[in-house]
Amino acid sequence: MCPGDVVSAEATLDVRVGGSIRLVMKGKEREHVHVGTYQVVEPPAKLVFTWSAAETPGEITLVTVEFVPHGDESELVLTHERFPKADAAQRYESGWGTIADKFAAYLSCRGPKVERT
Repeated sequence: MCPGDVVSAEATLDVRVGGSIRLVMKGKEREHVHVGTYQVVEPPAKLVFTWSAAETPGEITLVTVEFVPHGDESELVLTHERFPKADAAQRYESGWGTIADKFAAYLSCRGPKVERT
């Protein structure tokens, strides 16, 4: 969870429907705080949670993370929607892409082949 200039992250998770998520991404010069509430928790296949940045209070978006099985492998599908402004979607697309790349690199050091599409 370290896109862009973020060097570390701290997460507080209560992973249950109605539970909360709080993520503090720490950059070199500032912190980015995100909060949300879990809407769907279906281990090991799906998480859906609201997502709001402290920098844009009142703008609540929705994130869906799915692991779709493909034989011995799984595909990660991340959908982030309900943006009030189009430019916000573009910023998040870049951030999530960086996070996915780092996750793939981490997994490739630990196990089977990972590809980002």
